[in-house]
Amino acid sequence: MGHDVQDTIKNYWSTNKLHCTPVHSKVMKCYQFMHVMKMFCFENKQNLPDRSNPEYERLWKIRRIFDNLNNIYSTLNHPTENWALDEVIVKFKGSVVFQQYIPKKHTRFGIKLYKLCDGNGYIHDMAVY
Repeated sequence: MGHDVQDTIKNYWSTNKLHCTPVHSKVMKCYQFMHVMKMFCFENKQNLPDRSNPEYERLWKIRRIFDNLNNIYSTLNHPTENWALDEVIVKFKGSVVFQQYIPKKHTRFGIKLYKLCDGNGYIHDMAVY
């Protein structure tokens, strides 16, 4: 879905010739995908952190998966000599304190990520702004 960006999730299963991407309907039905996304959770909500704590982690729900991805990136990637620091806005329509608004970007609202990439474009490390 990241390579073929549609306006809505349901457009990926559209039979309209303008929006049609048959690979999605061959893998999974739209209602099944919506059900999986509704139940998708990275962290147990019973272990809620204390918001009044000065060390409160705003990314607590995804911190474990985020750290695992960074570990996998750094162990599997054998970087070249050339490095690049990339700034990316990930489109996000929810309500979070760290959402950014950058009017000159194509995606104006979202979560800003910094990525450390090697010369081939592979991610070595990433962090949320």
